[in-house]
Amino acid sequence: YDMVHLSYVYGRRDNLIQRIYKVKIAESMRGTNSLWGEERHQVLNASKFFLCSHQDEQPWIEPLRYALGAAYGIPMVCEESRDVYPYIPGEEIISAPFWELDKVMRQLVTEPYQKYQDQATRLREKMTVQYRFRDQVLKAVKDLWERKKIDQVQILTPLQITIK
Repeated sequence: YDMVHLSYVYGRRDNLIQRIYKVKIAESMRGTNSLWGEERHQVLNASKFFLCSHQDEQPWIEPLRYALGAAYGIPMVCEESRDVYPYIPGEEIISAPFWELDKVMRQLVTEPYQKYQDQATRLREKMTVQYRFRDQVLKAVKDLWERKKIDQVQILTPLQITIK
């Protein structure tokens, strides 16, 4: 697929997807809010770009979609957000205003892919080595503990944490 989006298509997202289909930007596009398991794995492995737009006008990132894009090493084409830390637009993600995402996609599918694959590789490295999920959870728990926001923390196994 030239592009994948894993989002609920309604309202503003529907408008964006219709604009993309209308001008035939992508040779193929796959998107659904109910793609799971092996089917999702196959689609993500076969996709060149991951389109990520907000469901509403609120400018907050969609962290699970960013995590999926990073994990699969797919270049992320994202709607601008207020705070994208730790992601770096232009270096690790492609970011544009909502009304320009279809134009950005049109440009991307005509350019050499390697540049964007290199961005995705940097993003994957950052999110799987520098900002490992488990480390970030433990850091957040430690911060809450130190600020006395929680009473007790018990690490049961490497993957289980009890917070009281």
